[in-house]
Amino acid sequence: MLRLRLLATSTSPLRLVKESSILLSCRGCCRLVARPQPRRLQVGLPRTARAGLTTATTTTSTATDPATDAPDASKARNNVASAVTDAAAEETPTTTTTTAADAAADAAPANNTADSSLVATDGTASPTPSPTEVTQLQDKIHPDLYSALLNLEYERMTTVQAASIESLLTTSRPDGIIQAPIGAGKTLAYLIPALHHMMTAPDAVDARRVAVLILAPTRELAFQIKEDAKTLLMNSGHGICTAIGGTNIPTEIRLMLRGRGSRVLVATPGRLMEHLQTEAAWQLMRELETLIVDEADHPYVLSYFEKILKMLPDKATQPRQTMVVRADPTPDSEKIVKLFTGSNPVCINTTRSGELLVPNCVKQRLVTVPDFASLLPALVGSLRREAAAVGRDFKAIIYVPTTGLAGYYTHVINNLCRDQLPAAAYTERRSRHNLRKAVLEEFRSARSGILVATDNVSRGINITGITSVFQVGLPFQSSSYFHRLGNAAREGAGGNGIFILAEPELWFVKQHLQSVTLDREEADVEEAQQQLKPITDELASVVRNRLFVHFLSFYGRYLEEFNWTKKQLVDQANIFAKDALGAPHQLSLRPDLVQSMGLRGLPNLLVSNYYPMAAAEATGELNIRPIQDRAGMAWKKEGSWGKTKELSSKRPLPMTSIPGS
Repeated sequence: MLRLRLLATSTSPLRLVKESSILLSCRGCCRLVARPQPRRLQVGLPRTARAGLTTATTTTSTATDPATDAPDASKARNNVASAVTDAAAEETPTTTTTTAADAAADAAPANNTADSSLVATDGTASPTPSPTEVTQLQDKIHPDLYSALLNLEYERMTTVQAASIESLLTTSRPDGIIQAPIGAGKTLAYLIPALHHMMTAPDAVDARRVAVLILAPTRELAFQIKEDAKTLLMNSGHGICTAIGGTNIPTEIRLMLRGRGSRVLVATPGRLMEHLQTEAAWQLMRELETLIVDEADHPYVLSYFEKILKMLPDKATQPRQTMVVRADPTPDSEKIVKLFTGSNPVCINTTRSGELLVPNCVKQRLVTVPDFASLLPALVGSLRREAAAVGRDFKAIIYVPTTGLAGYYTHVINNLCRDQLPAAAYTERRSRHNLRKAVLEEFRSARSGILVATDNVSRGINITGITSVFQVGLPFQSSSYFHRLGNAAREGAGGNGIFILAEPELWFVKQHLQSVTLDREEADVEEAQQQLKPITDELASVVRNRLFVHFLSFYGRYLEEFNWTKKQLVDQANIFAKDALGAPHQLSLRPDLVQSMGLRGLPNLLVSNYYPMAAAEATGELNIRPIQDRAGMAWKKEGSWGKTKELSSKRPLPMTSIPGS
């Protein structure tokens, strides 16, 4: 089989595929269909799976599904208003289940209902277009939008796109719930209807307003959605802007006001609230036509949404279409549905009952260690083993619970593995957006490398070439586990997922991963444990104290699951500080933190007003760049894998500070 790839840009890659048999992707799982095919060009916009998603079923209804009991309900920490939490349960809707092709055909005019086969048996194009082919949209969407799809060589819609676009393009503009597996192409499923309605409005060219508002949980995802929409709007003259943390608010407002015509705004909830308190941004929202909540199964702060809705125009006076997009129907996502949509939203569900969120082409392995101090040595051992098996194309993401651990693990990998592994970098929650974007883009374009991060780069981030996904410690919620693994299955690639847990954390596997096949793998910790001691000895006290606080804060959420008392939590944190961080004495906690964590009166907790500070508190900019430079790796140079600079000393580079979380 011959496969050629042509990358146009890092954010909108064009894939030139030439092969003797077509390779279909089923939720990321590849199967070979022994059928001669003509040469086809396919485009994969970020977060859009390959076009052959034809086996999932589509469930369409006219009311929201009843809230399901997700495993993470006990850990939801969002402040939800009583009006939402006390909402009466809706009646179970009557649903009809059809194939995606049937759903698209039902929504299409009668003269378009045809044989759903994509290609005739003789290898020639079917004389009657399939409902999943983009040509079906020619007379239904704005010409500039259709032209953009043709320029991208986009030929066929995925299952969720075929089902959603037809349903949401109707003149009645119903609210919609789009639910599909990870990587199914949900972004395009909501962008095409939203942009079509914006572009076809009578005053679309002259009115200065935000016509489409898209809410995303992270800056990284917001930026990627912007790039996707920008590609689709390239022939239209309409603008698109962002409102995200880490950027300058006056600059964002100037960009929103620039030029004429309707525009798209992609925002994170917190920054949008800040903008809506200004007169200029508030006025721009007075004629909002479409509101989209992407990744609704993300643990949003729901109280933000309630405040945002109060500042947006009333739907009774300014009608708008709302779309809620998710992969997993968590209880919080059901609350978002009730909060944002009307009484009869269209439900488009292409996830079959009991279907796994991650394709089975991703091989999942479980590594267990006896205690929390052994997690990092086990990671180092697994990294070395995986890099040796994959070779020069080793490209991995390591997910950790907190930003403090991301910085610390990056520091360790660069010191301990700088002769064996590509350089590591990490994105830090409070670092400037441009810096985070630069690090992510560098990793995206790299042939090999390691990115250490938290969940801010787990959802919807299209990075191709990932060979391995490591998860160290508990994910924030069960859905995070699957979203992270999805990065190893982009474009049908079959990567590896390595899940590293301490024995007290194994309850997560028993509760949430019962249907997942996890191959047990023995931990390799002895060599790394011996090599870690010089590094932990060099840690500054401010680093130890912050990691100590992060341990208490993160694992304090799971006392019920661990069956721990608060005293046992502090015992575990003290052991972690001594064995994992090399603390020469018991670490202390400030009184205000003791109060906020509810740890007052515990005899094994040392309380002190003293808190070590770094001599010069480093910013994310001062930390991220040297983390790569001092390892001597040039990711973009093909022959640089495994080479290092001649360092003046073989001693570990000291870690004197760490950005706060």
